[in-house]
Amino acid sequence: LSSAESGGLRRNCAYCAGVLAELCGSAAEASKYLPTLAPALAALLDDEDEEQGVKDNAASACVRILTMHQCAAAKDPATGPALLDRTLRALPLREDFEEAAAAYGGLCALLRVDDSEVNVFAPRIVQTFALVATEEAGKAAKRLSAAAATARGAAR
Repeated sequence: LSSAESGGLRRNCAYCAGVLAELCGSAAEASKYLPTLAPALAALLDDEDEEQGVKDNAASACVRILTMHQCAAAKDPATGPALLDRTLRALPLREDFEEAAAAYGGLCALLRVDDSEVNVFAPRIVQTFALVATEEAGKAAKRLSAAAATARGAAR
């Protein structure tokens, strides 16, 4: 994934990797690719010089992987905790908000998992939602303030 020449191509590769993993057949089939796919996506998340849209798609792909087949990858102690930790460090999404449903919906699914390896991350998942809500409330307040100022100016 990281060897793709352009950010757009890396972004699309990360997205496709997540969707393909999500839609692949059985958990046994998916587990064949996890040892290669998870580190490749994590490398995109960890690269400080990577474009934000690529990181957003990699984070969403990681959540798709973690939640496929009743969250089998998240429950796997060899892969789940490290991948979930890296994914949560990359959130919230900053650029590709089309991935919000997959990323945040998947985090909701992880909150419903009855597994000690996953439940350890519940406070960080909730903190991620709080951060998203705070940021979105700030954006809405700015838009409302700008609209009110425009309306006051038009009324004069």
